[in-house]
Amino acid sequence: MYSFSWNLINSAPSYAGRLGIYAILVFGGVILSLPRAGEGWFKFVAITYPLIVIGALELIRRGIPYLLRIRENSLALLDSTEEKKALNEWWDKPNKREHIIWCFSIGVFLAGMSLVFTGNTQWSRYTDAIGIFYIGFIFGDVSRLLYRVPVGMSQLKKCHPKLNPINPACTISLQVLAEAAFTLGIGTGMSLLAINTIVATASYIYSHLSLGIYLLSLIAWVIITCLVVYPHFVLWELSKKRKQKTLKELERVIFEQYENVINGNKAHSTIEDTVKLFNQVQSSKSFPISYSGIFGTTTTLILNIVPMAIGFFR
Repeated sequence: MYSFSWNLINSAPSYAGRLGIYAILVFGGVILSLPRAGEGWFKFVAITYPLIVIGALELIRRGIPYLLRIRENSLALLDSTEEKKALNEWWDKPNKREHIIWCFSIGVFLAGMSLVFTGNTQWSRYTDAIGIFYIGFIFGDVSRLLYRVPVGMSQLKKCHPKLNPINPACTISLQVLAEAAFTLGIGTGMSLLAINTIVATASYIYSHLSLGIYLLSLIAWVIITCLVVYPHFVLWELSKKRKQKTLKELERVIFEQYENVINGNKAHSTIEDTVKLFNQVQSSKSFPISYSGIFGTTTTLILNIVPMAIGFFR
């Protein structure tokens, strides 16, 4: 899985080198804010920026295994060699140029926002903007990596996955995909909640941070929707399609058996077993996510409104 930040860290041949690059990335934003070292703002930056970068890097580190799990189980659902090859190539060949442009664009956008809404009227507002660009670039790296979750799962819609014909939503690989997307989405949402709570609290001192509260809450909602809600609708669509196919097959058998029963060729128990199986398939769930998963997603979405309330009542 391609990540600019994590690949940079892993480019060092030794553990000490990787640790050094990690530290430079963590404190890069603080270094860029040194022109304001004598101000209260610098104290906020010295605490907040490293926490934000550590959170982003840890999301990348912990997110990559989940992405690998999603890739592995997506491939496990396919029988066709051609479909497996096409999906494997998609996962193996991320567009690095688009990735960098994505990160750069998010960094520029956030830096521009900081210049418009900053409370700093001195020349150091430009170094502040560079620091925000730096944080935004790393945010872009995380978001681009997470972006592969919904897009990767949507690739399955182009294929013919092999699902449990009786209870498609309970197909093991499908449930693993749902769990991985859910865990990533909730983890990211809670990380943004922690960051946004810090920003909301600091807005009592630095009023220009108010916009950041609403922006982070919006980002949290978008990410949770993209990582949890959308992928589950993709999996639901696949499950529903397989379920309908099974029901049509069983319905055809019921029609044939009914004719045999009417003509006295077969016992009633045969059609009764088929009808029982038909009802079992029809009553099976289509969503692979559990009720606890739905509750967790809803709770995380609601909690990400809390910082907005803190900022509103400051």
